[in-house]
Amino acid sequence: MDPTLAKILWASFLGVAVGAAIGVLVAAAGKRRESQARSANLQAFRYILEGDPDAAIEALAISGPDPASAIATGVALGAHFRRRGDWSRAIRIHQALLRSPGLRPEWRRALTLELGLDFRGAGMYSQAVEVLEGLVARDPDHREALLLLRQMSEDSGDWERALAYHEAWERIAGPSPSVHCHLLVALARVRMREGDLEAVGPLLERARSRHPHSLDLRLAEAELLAEKGEVEATLRCAAAIVEEKPALVFQVLRLVERAAPERVLPFLKERLARLGDHRFLRLALARRYREEGEHGRAAELLGRLLEETPGWTEARQTLGRIILEGGDTEELRTHLGSILMDTGRARRLFACKLCGVELAEFWFRCPSCSVWDSVDEAAIGEPDVISRPHDADRPTLPRVEAG
Repeated sequence: MDPTLAKILWASFLGVAVGAAIGVLVAAAGKRRESQARSANLQAFRYILEGDPDAAIEALAISGPDPASAIATGVALGAHFRRRGDWSRAIRIHQALLRSPGLRPEWRRALTLELGLDFRGAGMYSQAVEVLEGLVARDPDHREALLLLRQMSEDSGDWERALAYHEAWERIAGPSPSVHCHLLVALARVRMREGDLEAVGPLLERARSRHPHSLDLRLAEAELLAEKGEVEATLRCAAAIVEEKPALVFQVLRLVERAAPERVLPFLKERLARLGDHRFLRLALARRYREEGEHGRAAELLGRLLEETPGWTEARQTLGRIILEGGDTEELRTHLGSILMDTGRARRLFACKLCGVELAEFWFRCPSCSVWDSVDEAAIGEPDVISRPHDADRPTLPRVEAG
């Protein structure tokens, strides 16, 4: 064989052999790192099961520089502690992971959002706002951060800032007219309370341009009429609201009481004549009878309501108050069975379709999960039906994928 050709063949063979050896070593090192990370993650879960979350955090910390599995495990572990209300541990986990070197941008965003949720849940609103505003500064199109910032502004009553966050959210996600209308109406109510009636009209006009059929808007318009002392117009507007949605009767009655207290009973009776024996109207009428000292009429109404829906919390409570206020009379004693009988779990008037919380009064925004337009009449005596809320209020947390 030609000596030159032999040297070329030998060099080629040697190169292939060395490359294969290096590949084997690299693959082995990769497998060792993967095995170490997997072992650390399993150890973390073992510590969780043994009730030692601090050791679980340490196990994650030693699982290697920026491994995807450790990030995913850390997010899941932090969410677990957050659900349990153990905010300090959730915060520590996410802060520790954010200090990991070489974090990918998408992981840093996911962990920062989780940390913002931790701070919010712990009631540390200033820290949550700082974290989330920093996230939005780095990523102006971050929908979830903008949504959380809006919700926290709503919680604190800063409706002007909430409106600004929502408008920024809409520029990314598209129009959400119902929520936009609610925010404008809430800001209008703030101006009304401040006595700045000139600012209220333009805000309500803007709200009408977003969602002209909003009942929240119509209720605010009735409140403005009452504020201006326009009694007849207030009553007409209040009547139209109740006839469209009887669930709002309790809020509307506060307006009627303010505008013309002597017309509350006629107002309720007329609505009942128009709508029939609606349960909300009958409860409102019973409460009014009680306030005016007509315990017998109130107890009779409530007794019939409880025969139809024995587990109705508000009717039971009102009847109980009447019995306490009216003394131990034979007439009231006949109704004791309605509130003492064991009917299983008592039920409230309203429930959130998203989080399931039960409420004594209708809210346009759920006070528990902060979602707009998710509260509706509860099915008394029937299981709750949970459905999806308005898209503008349903945060979608990013998924951290390994690899």
